[in-house]
Amino acid sequence: MLLDYLKDLKRASIDFGNELEHLVYPAKDSLAPLEDLISKLDQTRAYRPVHAPDECLEHWNRYLIRKNSELDSRTIRYLCWAPDVATDLRFHNYLDQREYGLRPQSIQGLVRACHSRWSATFVVGPVIEKVRHRLRDYRGQNRVINRWKKSIDVVLGTNGAEQFSGKIVRGRRRIQETCDEWGIQSDTAYVAAAAKHTADSCREKISADETWIDYLIDEILSWGGWDVGEFKSEIAQTILLDLGNRDGKFRTKLVKFILSNPRDLLGDPRLPAHTTKWVGVKEQARTRVIQWLSGLDVHFFFEHVMRRGQDPHGRKDFWLKYVKAFKQSRPLLNREDLVRLRPQLNKMRDYSFTHGFVADQHSAFLLDFGRVLVIEFNKMGACYVYDRSEVENVVPDFWSTQPFGYYRIKQKRLVAHWIVHDAGGNWKYKLQQILASYGIRPS
Repeated sequence: MLLDYLKDLKRASIDFGNELEHLVYPAKDSLAPLEDLISKLDQTRAYRPVHAPDECLEHWNRYLIRKNSELDSRTIRYLCWAPDVATDLRFHNYLDQREYGLRPQSIQGLVRACHSRWSATFVVGPVIEKVRHRLRDYRGQNRVINRWKKSIDVVLGTNGAEQFSGKIVRGRRRIQETCDEWGIQSDTAYVAAAAKHTADSCREKISADETWIDYLIDEILSWGGWDVGEFKSEIAQTILLDLGNRDGKFRTKLVKFILSNPRDLLGDPRLPAHTTKWVGVKEQARTRVIQWLSGLDVHFFFEHVMRRGQDPHGRKDFWLKYVKAFKQSRPLLNREDLVRLRPQLNKMRDYSFTHGFVADQHSAFLLDFGRVLVIEFNKMGACYVYDRSEVENVVPDFWSTQPFGYYRIKQKRLVAHWIVHDAGGNWKYKLQQILASYGIRPS
């Protein structure tokens, strides 16, 4: 019987082994939950910012009046999170005189206060050195503070924001992601300064490696923490890069961002409704965007409104040479062309084509040079040139949402020059001379 049992046991072990061959689990998948848990153990967790109650601020003001008054521990904890108090040298002198030991939450409040008041003059002042000293003296186990302690020059150094920017740029990381990793609040002047350094670094790198274009626009300029004034400064610097005039991909992506950025801070600079949005942006940058949009208008009108292959006189190439002189431009579509081009307009929605409407026969194209207004028509072999003195009688409201009257924009009795597009191309020479008489020349 014992031999039989041993044989059965042997057979069972063989069967058990055969079954195990079908139950093999990859070690990586099995250990994934443990790996995730270990990674979380090393994550920095910052305290949430707290608001100092009015009574604590009153206690501080009473102390400033009566130097012999005392601040209780609760008041001190809150005052460490009040930027005006936590960056006041008198507060730190009080802590030193009492040899007051701060808890991790209070130390993080002091660092946040320093980041809130970050500036070139502040970082070389005595308060920063006081907070650095408290950070060095910390002996606890708080992961956030110990990480800051090891990288004290990044968190509280004179060029700390620039070093923190290096952490963002390395690996092309998101600003918020890097802040979360370091336990740093993103709504501070310190992070804003780091964001500026990051944008500068991207613009420098673009000249040698154009793959930085997407990162600059999609991650850095799209960051929601920009102050409106800082955002306008950064976008202007980006617009004025030499790359904008020679790289179509960069220009296209930047125009798309300007017209439809998440916070709707800019928009088409030609539209009266967006005039105030562009206040504070360098005029040179605004002018360049208008030139880019005018170039898009020229392509749209002579490639789509006129249909491909229906520009035998070369009007598109002629006007593209003048886009830098445009003040504004606008295609006007009649009903037939509007219906025909609806699919194309939907594709171009990102570029916010601000086309208008013409009530009658032909679609038209308004080219405003300031001193003169030129009107081209898609089905007519001549263009109309109006002097500024007559524009009010022809186009009283350039951006009107009402349909333009065909016979109003086509008035021979008011026209200064009527140029027929002849097959030989003499019209180009004539029109070029006329425009030159107004001080308008091709670029």
